[in-house]
Amino acid sequence: MTILYMDVESVQNTRTRVALAQQNMREEITLLTINMQRIIGSAWIGPSAEGMYQEYDQIRMQLLQKMDALEQLSRTLQNEIGQWQDAAARFG
Repeated sequence: MTILYMDVESVQNTRTRVALAQQNMREEITLLTINMQRIIGSAWIGPSAEGMYQEYDQIRMQLLQKMDALEQLSRTLQNEIGQWQDAAARFG
């Protein structure tokens, strides 16, 4: 017989950490983007500056996609926690 188990508190703590990490990373990406935009065209002018920003922007887009995946993972964990709590309430 298969045994199913979830330490809800531990899983909830992990979900919270995932959500906070995702939020913190988004904030850091936003601040980094602002800083990059400030230097390009003022503190750094030239083709290499534009190339640098284009490379950065590609990486930024990839990171934002990963942040979306983390956000979805956080939601999935929350749904699983809710299902476990519902099952525990029904079966005592």
